[in-house]
Amino acid sequence: MSLKNKILLGSAAILVQLGMIGAAHADTVLRCDNCSPAQLRSKALSSPLGWTYLVDYPNANLTLWQVRHDGELRMKVADQEAVDPATYNRFLYLLDVSVQAQAGGQSLVVVNVSPDNYNGTIFTDDPFGGFSNISAYDVVKSVTVRNQLGENIARAMSAGGSGNGVLTNLGMTLNSFMMSMGVPTGYKIVITWRDGTKTSMTIDSSSANQAKYVAGESKDDNTNPIPDSTASSGDGGDIFAGQFYFDDADSLQKWLDAAVMAGIPITGAPSGSNRLNCTWDGQKLDCSHH
Repeated sequence: MSLKNKILLGSAAILVQLGMIGAAHADTVLRCDNCSPAQLRSKALSSPLGWTYLVDYPNANLTLWQVRHDGELRMKVADQEAVDPATYNRFLYLLDVSVQAQAGGQSLVVVNVSPDNYNGTIFTDDPFGGFSNISAYDVVKSVTVRNQLGENIARAMSAGGSGNGVLTNLGMTLNSFMMSMGVPTGYKIVITWRDGTKTSMTIDSSSANQAKYVAGESKDDNTNPIPDSTASSGDGGDIFAGQFYFDDADSLQKWLDAAVMAGIPITGAPSGSNRLNCTWDGQKLDCSHH
């Protein structure tokens, strides 16, 4: 064996002894109901190396552990760390909302927000980011906007006060864990934009890293449904058949632009009444100026 290979093998052996090779790192969330301090530590030690949240549901308790390999002791150890107040308050909020949802038989908890007013307990950071001045029409028209807005909402809902990016990501896992425990199964975020239009997004245990756009629920500032992908679906008639009224020609034109993108044919010419009549023949929508 060459000297070089001997050195490499010797170095690898030392790293194994120090726990730097062969030890998987993964951040996780586990449940430990009614656990004593010793049981909590034991549960933490059962998790991989990394950060671990332990949830004690009956006692509304959340603990944070850093599981690591101690080089001097040559063994796995679990150090309890303080849960930052923002994360702990959101944990208590989710538990409280869960109890209320179960009592009311709700599967989704509705959270109403706007760029100028959002729940600081559930959203540690600004959930809008650079999208504070957009409208529901912008969300309908752009997949990129929908995806980025969804990511912003999920990150704001999982961020803690520590600024630790690893714990923010683990916060998403914690949210997913909490929502997977039963009712509610998720949250519907209803956004009222500054121009009065509305967008709905949902976040649940399967999408804790990105809130998803709810098609068919976008509204203009007159509460008219904004055309999107549902216009050509089986739900199109239920949502878009009827008469629609608009405050002015500009509001009407924004709706017409969205309708064209959604594939809705428009017949007739504007009469100045700023009204539309839409019908559903069982397969497609047709709209005309009224």
